[in-house]
Amino acid sequence: MINKSYKKNSKTVESTKSDVPPSRVGKKAITGFFDPAVSRQLKIIGWEKDKSVQAMLAEA
Repeated sequence: MINKSYKKNSKTVESTKSDVPPSRVGKKAITGFFDPAVSRQLKIIGWEKDKSVQAMLAEA
């Protein structure tokens, strides 16, 4: 199924639902802008708990 078409370098490019990797189908991104120290701290906590930042966000 075609979602939309747009022009890129004088050519029409069609975007399809298959552009989404199967691992992301039905999922929603959670993002934010934080100080770099916050990112480092989350990574340290994840390392200490042997969990990814994504896994910790899923627990929250």
